[in-house]
Amino acid sequence: MGCFSYVRVSHQHLPEELHGYTEEGWRTKTFDDAYERYAIDKNGTLLMEEREFDTTSNPPHALRVPKGYKPLDYTGELRYYDNVGGVWWEFVVLFDHGKLIAQVQVVPEKAGG
Repeated sequence: MGCFSYVRVSHQHLPEELHGYTEEGWRTKTFDDAYERYAIDKNGTLLMEEREFDTTSNPPHALRVPKGYKPLDYTGELRYYDNVGGVWWEFVVLFDHGKLIAQVQVVPEKAGG
């Protein structure tokens, strides 16, 4: 399957049947940086988790400690997906300078869509 990052999506941007989905996050390969964490908040803002290296451990190692999320000025497509309850879900979201402007549910296809 390869390397991917995670995206946490506020339930406002998900179908009702996914509102209880609280796994690690949806997977994405949209960005080149694997193992990063992103979020789409309730206002549709794209965020990226900031991390810093832990230099206090003895001996120092490359553990990256989360510092919170910051807005990401991204314009383009973000595709996220996961298997939830045996069903493959996939979405394509369009952003303009970090603000969600459109979202399409790709799989499973919406009825009438």
